[in-house]
Amino acid sequence: MNSHTSLPRALRRIRLDPLALSRLIAPARALDLADSWEIDVERIEELEELPLPRLDLLTWLGCIQAHPHSDPSWSQYTFVTLALQAHHTFEMMHAPGMVSSMSVRPGDLFAFQPENLHWIRADGDVGFLSLQWAIPRDDFRDVYREIRRGLADAGLRSVKVPTALSSWKATIGEEWL
Repeated sequence: MNSHTSLPRALRRIRLDPLALSRLIAPARALDLADSWEIDVERIEELEELPLPRLDLLTWLGCIQAHPHSDPSWSQYTFVTLALQAHHTFEMMHAPGMVSSMSVRPGDLFAFQPENLHWIRADGDVGFLSLQWAIPRDDFRDVYREIRRGLADAGLRSVKVPTALSSWKATIGEEWL
C-alpha cells in the first residue's frame, strides 16, 4: 500500500471544526435523506436560513451508503461536499487499480470529479448527510475560494487531514451490483 499525505487533483479534502457545525441545523426533511438506501438529493427551503456561501449551488444529499457509480451528466461540474452526519469511507477510482480512499466524518469538506467511479460505505450505524455544491468546472477555482472564505466568515475554520492513496485493484462484490 502506498500512503501519501496529499490527494490527487481529482479529489481534495479539508476538515472543518466539527464543534462549529452545531450552528448548521438540518431540517427534518434533510435528516430523512440520511435514512435512504438510495442517494437522495434535494433542495430544501430551509437552506436559505443557513449561514453558508453560494446557496444557489447548494443541495442536501443523504444516504446510508452509495454503491459504485459515476455521474457523467455532471461531468462539467466539480462536487464539493460538506459532511454534517457521517461515519463513512468515501472511495473514488482514478484509473483501473488506482483508488483513493478516505474516512469521512462530520466537518469533512471534500471536492471530487463526479464522472469518476465513486462510492461511499458506512463504517457505523449512522446515515450520511451532507450539503453539496455543484460548481461549474470552468469557475471552480474562484467559486471554491469564495466558498472557503464564506465558511471561514461563518466561523468554520479548517485543518489539513492526510488521506491515503491506495494502489490496490478495486473489487466490487455482488452486494454492490
